[in-house]
Amino acid sequence: SERVVSVSASLCHTLLVTTFGSVYSCGNSNTYGELGKGTFTSCNQFQLVDWFLQRNIAITKISAGSDGARSHSAAVSSEGKLYTFGYKPICGHTEKELSTMSSRSIT
Repeated sequence: SERVVSVSASLCHTLLVTTFGSVYSCGNSNTYGELGKGTFTSCNQFQLVDWFLQRNIAITKISAGSDGARSHSAAVSSEGKLYTFGYKPICGHTEKELSTMSSRSIT
């Protein structure tokens, strides 16, 4: 059965990873897309981040962060790729725009 194996929380959002490598998110803020849902709507119950599932990507590590006003998230796949979503400058991207999902290899 699917169980939670990892949880990460920031000031305004929480992420979790399951034994199947699925990611779930919830939060009272989603201004920068930090929930990974492809929208900017907040949610108060955990919802599947289906972006990974649609691409058959299993996540092994997750991190939720915030600098107070701007939130961001990061996930590492079983293949060693880093996926970031949320406020782009904090996620290591140069553009000052909203981001729903982007990836970089960290190997």
